[in-house]
Amino acid sequence: MKSDMVRPFLEHRHGFAPEVYPHPDLKPVLQETHGVTVFHEQILKTFHVMTGCGLARADEFRRALGNEVHELKVEEFFRREARIKGYSPEVVDKVWGP
Repeated sequence: MKSDMVRPFLEHRHGFAPEVYPHPDLKPVLQETHGVTVFHEQILKTFHVMTGCGLARADEFRRALGNEVHELKVEEFFRREARIKGYSPEVVDKVWGP
C-alpha cells in the first residue's frame, strides 16, 4: 500500500510481467489494474475485504496513511484484523509492504 505502483501496473498492463494477486480475495478489487494497487478506491476496498472494517472506516484509515503517528496505528489495526480474518502473515506483508 505504501509503494509507488505505477511502473508495475504498466509492466503488467503491457504484458512485460505476469499479473500477480496477493490473495484470490483481492482479484475483484485489483483486476482492473492487473493485480496492482493504483487507485485510492482500491486501498479502501482492500482494507474492507481484508479487515471487514467497511468502506467509510477504510477511508479514514487511508487518510491517516501519510501521518507518521497515525500510520503505525493503522498498520497495527490492518495486520491484527487481517490475521483474525485468516490471512497469512506473508499475504499481509505483501499487501502492506512496498
